[in-house]
Amino acid sequence: MEKYDVIVIGGGSAGFNVLQQLQGQGLKVAVAENRKLGGACPNFACVPSKALLKCAEILHTAENTDRFGIKTKEVTFDWQKVQEYRADKVARTISAKSDELLKKWGIDLLWGTAKFISPYEIEVDGKRYQAGKFAITTGSTVNVPDIEGLRETGFINSDQAVELKKLPQSLIILGAGAVGVELGQVFARFKIRVTIINRKLCILDKEELEIAGLAQKHLETDGVKFILGANFKKITQKKGRKVVSLEISGQTQEVESEEILVATGRAPNIQDLNFENANILLKNHKLELNEFLQTSQPHIFIAGDAAGIMQYTHVADYEGFAIGRNILGKKFKPDHRVVPRGIFIDPEIGSVGITSEQAKAQGYETASPIFPYGAARAQISSDPKGLIKLILDKKTRKFLGASIIGNCAAEFVHLIALAMQTGLTADQVDALVYAYPTYAESLGGVNFYLKHTPYLSFVV
Repeated sequence: MEKYDVIVIGGGSAGFNVLQQLQGQGLKVAVAENRKLGGACPNFACVPSKALLKCAEILHTAENTDRFGIKTKEVTFDWQKVQEYRADKVARTISAKSDELLKKWGIDLLWGTAKFISPYEIEVDGKRYQAGKFAITTGSTVNVPDIEGLRETGFINSDQAVELKKLPQSLIILGAGAVGVELGQVFARFKIRVTIINRKLCILDKEELEIAGLAQKHLETDGVKFILGANFKKITQKKGRKVVSLEISGQTQEVESEEILVATGRAPNIQDLNFENANILLKNHKLELNEFLQTSQPHIFIAGDAAGIMQYTHVADYEGFAIGRNILGKKFKPDHRVVPRGIFIDPEIGSVGITSEQAKAQGYETASPIFPYGAARAQISSDPKGLIKLILDKKTRKFLGASIIGNCAAEFVHLIALAMQTGLTADQVDALVYAYPTYAESLGGVNFYLKHTPYLSFVV
């Protein structure tokens, strides 16, 4: 049996950040992977979906140049060329060079599905390996809802959707989270009839209601249809089409399409690891982790989507870094309080921190001004309508969170994240000199909007 100091199970974003910390430290290290090095984000999720969003944005812009006084001939698209663009961007990510990095770092690659045999042993493709420490970074898997007839009727997931060779004429998307709305806009702009169905009465339920409401209006102008507050009854096939039966406010409704895309979230990909053999304790089917990302077995760490704390690639990177440090004895405690996040529809959404509802639940007395985003820059660029909602501690005037919709919002939100990280108050942010005309100058009137919010804020 081959022995290692550390085995990393999963070669995605979190896993490679663990490996990056360990390489060059005189340790014998291996990584086990059963799908594709680099993980879901660069290969199947973030990078390809954002590449398609960019193509859809360009198509939309080309079709709407008249407002700028620019005349164009008939605008068309070549879906095969669009897919070539997507594939090229995936090929240019660092994950495409993962094999080279492992060889450079002197790390062994174990191909296959890893399963624990004991707390210090795993099996990969029929072979056993032993290690003093393990890092579990196996990511997440598509969460398929339990709807009668769904599996029998057939569906695609987001990984498959970004690689479609041929576009369907119509598409039902189950779920109105970030993945559902991003791909919904992509396919709507490529002339597919898109219907997004959600159990909840709103879309993007992790965002502020005003921001999510405005996002829905923008998506509807692209042709996306929403059915909200729906209970799924069953899914069937009728004359070659897929039919979703729903119950809404006691009324039965049927919606049909050529294809169904499941975008109802993701679950930690840990079900095949045989945790019982490693004596790892679960509570209500969830892992119990300490502040150093250790399981109930101190030599076994877990990070990224597999840990289920916050399912974002940048969080996986951060937690992988933390595990690497902790394996080396550095005692690094990851802090998840200030984590910017983006939803890359057009116009995009940028958020950080907690929502106004979460702040109230945590006992804060808050001020939550809502005001226009983009100022003169947005007017000059003829941007879609944008909003900023800030969540401030009324007592200290420090930032607890923010949610923004508008062009470059996912970039802009880092200004507020930095203010949160450094403890700046609204007065200090307001006092900064902002260049004109920029998106950033939107923050230059925080105090004004705090005083006049009852008059200037509006609900979408």
